[in-house]
Amino acid sequence: MKRLPWAWIILGGCYLGGYLWALDRIPLIAMDEAWYANTAYNWSRGAGLINTNAMWRGGDVFFVYTGLLALMYKLTSASLYFSRFLSVLLGFLGLVGIVLAATEAKLSRKGRLLTGWMWVISPLFYILLRRARPEVLVIALTAWALYFFLKFFKKQDLSSLILLSLCTALAGMTHPYAWAGIGAFGLAMAVQSFPIKSWRPLGVFAGVNGLLALAFLGALFTFKGMTPTDFFLSLTSSQRGLSSAGFFAGVWENTSRFVEGYTLNGKRLFFLMLELGILGLGLNSKKPALRGVSALALGYAGLSLVGFNPLFRWALGPTLAMACLIFADTALSDKKTVWSHLLKGLIVLYMLGQVGSIGWLCVQNWHNTPYSVIEKRISHVIPPGKKVMTQMELWFPLKETQVFTQSTLWKNTPYSGIKALQSSGQIDYIVLSSHASGETSPTFGKLSITGICYSDYFSIVSQWGKSSGPPLLSFDTRGYGTIHVWATQTRHNKPPRK
Repeated sequence: MKRLPWAWIILGGCYLGGYLWALDRIPLIAMDEAWYANTAYNWSRGAGLINTNAMWRGGDVFFVYTGLLALMYKLTSASLYFSRFLSVLLGFLGLVGIVLAATEAKLSRKGRLLTGWMWVISPLFYILLRRARPEVLVIALTAWALYFFLKFFKKQDLSSLILLSLCTALAGMTHPYAWAGIGAFGLAMAVQSFPIKSWRPLGVFAGVNGLLALAFLGALFTFKGMTPTDFFLSLTSSQRGLSSAGFFAGVWENTSRFVEGYTLNGKRLFFLMLELGILGLGLNSKKPALRGVSALALGYAGLSLVGFNPLFRWALGPTLAMACLIFADTALSDKKTVWSHLLKGLIVLYMLGQVGSIGWLCVQNWHNTPYSVIEKRISHVIPPGKKVMTQMELWFPLKETQVFTQSTLWKNTPYSGIKALQSSGQIDYIVLSSHASGETSPTFGKLSITGICYSDYFSIVSQWGKSSGPPLLSFDTRGYGTIHVWATQTRHNKPPRK
């Protein structure tokens, strides 16, 4: 009788158990989760590929993840829990892909297991793979792209090349950050073409990505009436770009900001330095496949820093996914030198630090009020179809209403701003959390980039609510502060349902 693969069962069980535990409690909701969820919810009920809680973006153009989330809502319900549940499933898909990639890289059984564990204990993954964000799908697709790349690297088979190209193209249609991956894998295909004196690998890769890009633009025209010109104008009109001081100044500014955010103002500098050092050492690995993985990972990071500003820490999730292989191979090296033992000791400290970071996050957020409780209490008070002034973080219990939030793009509404909306007398309810004012990160508590403008929004709307009289509902939470629900004086609303 064949033995059960207990080591793999334990790995998968720890991932699913650890990542599904307290899913709507840790971490606190980030406003982007509701932003993307709104577009998916609208699409799931046939309202179109549009966003209505910000009136722009939120997966209304790069729609692959939006489509998967809409399907999840069709099968379950539009809640924070099921939004994050999809992310955990996609993370598990990525875990399988990275372990298979380790197999193709000829890592030992222990090496493959350690690759999987490096994925599971990553604090970045523990946060990101428990959030409703498209980067989750980008990471999963990159893990499988790496698997098919290594398989093609070994066998030079057409099917692996096509599947690699399919993964990178789908990632590129999920989030523009993934274009760095298309560039990195494309460069790898170009390098592959030189030794065999054939441009076939690069040609097939470019052809598949190009055809799917045309299909993507065709789908945008079908679903949104967006022409290719509209698409490229929507990208170039973004306020995100490198510094006007010049290219190199912009890259330096972007890198400095990224390092500050990724290391939490230097507190996690050791982790970043070791990750870069391990990837650098991987370039000198005796295994050609691992040299390729390191080059891909560093190329992905470099293109991201050059091409996208600001670059947030979760954008380098694919780089960390690839680094799992190099960490595992280095940790299990059979070298007996002093340098090798020192490096292994640093990796052990790194892993303990990773686990400790997750533990610290869980302890800090242990007593958070489950978001499902907040959803039930607010949705019980406000009937569908009303107009509500609120914060993006509180959209889920208000999904059946028309909301205006701190991220609303007013030029896409009939109103010129908050004051005009207030004067119109058309708002029925105001719902505010004293915590979700945008001043701090919902994960680490540090001041957010947009904290000042969102705190101004909170001040204006809370004064509006207080001037409307006593709240219909007021309740304290852990993590979200006190939540108030006001009926505005301009409307004679029915009392809350009992």
